Amino acid sequence: IDFASLRLYGRDDEIQLLDEILRRTESGSLEGVQLVEIKGYSGCGKSALAETLKPKVLKLGGFYVAGKYDQARHLSQSYAVRQALTDIFSELVQHEAICPQVKMALQEQLSKDDVAILSTILTRLPEFLEVEDSQVAVSNNTPSCRPEWIFERIKITVRKFLECVCDPSRPIVMVIEDIQWSDPAGLKLLQAIACIKDVNGFILVCPYRENEVLAQDNHPVALMLAEAKNTIDPGSSHTMVVGNLKISHIVSMLVDLSCRREEDLLSLAGILHARTHGNP
Repeated sequence: IDFASLRLYGRDDEIQLLDEILRRTESGSLEGVQLVEIKGYSGCGKSALAETLKPKVLKLGGFYVAGKYDQARHLSQSYAVRQALTDIFSELVQHEAICPQVKMALQEQLSKDDVAILSTILTRLPEFLEVEDSQVAVSNNTPSCRPEWIFERIKITVRKFLECVCDPSRPIVMVIEDIQWSDPAGLKLLQAIACIKDVNGFILVCPYRENEVLAQDNHPVALMLAEAKNTIDPGSSHTMVVGNLKISHIVSMLVDLSCRREEDLLSLAGILHARTHGNP
């Protein structure tokens, strides 16, 4: 049995919506960062749904990057977002066709202080921009000793970086998974990215466990998403609720696996649905 060849079942509407967002982003008819919220219970296929975008955006010559928060691992602040931004930079450096023009844009847009701040995420940036190590230091005359100042500068420099890198003709899809486990700084950085209006060709996908967010009053994820949606254009916010599969979806899966008739598999499908409640 070739499980890898199986399609996603019961997700046709969601896949169609993702395809439409990508198509309109690539055509330039959607402006600003596109925020895609994918919520559902653990195991319902949120990640698999987001990954349907990968071959399509790569076919367009764009980038697909992902970061994931882990409940059991407490790494550096905003590490999932930092991981994804680093992957964008790595893809850029390897892309010979666009690397020179983006490099020139970054050199024009980023001050030495900007490079110093952004290099805390993109460690190879000074080398890429040919900035000497002695120049990569934030001036002592700035209020840089305050963490809140540094974080505000990170948000500004990330926006500048994305302005230089993003282009609708080669969209970038950034998936940040399990944001219900994000640290506060990570959520603030996500919100800042989602609210960028001068960047086109960028899709930010945030899958999360809806049940964990709903279980807590004023959950940080719910508050962050609400604030972001109040700031961005309504047409730039997209929400998908991924539910459990119906018996008909399970029947289709069993038919593809066994090559038997639907009527022969109804009983088994009913048993599986009763045991799993339709959770893939």
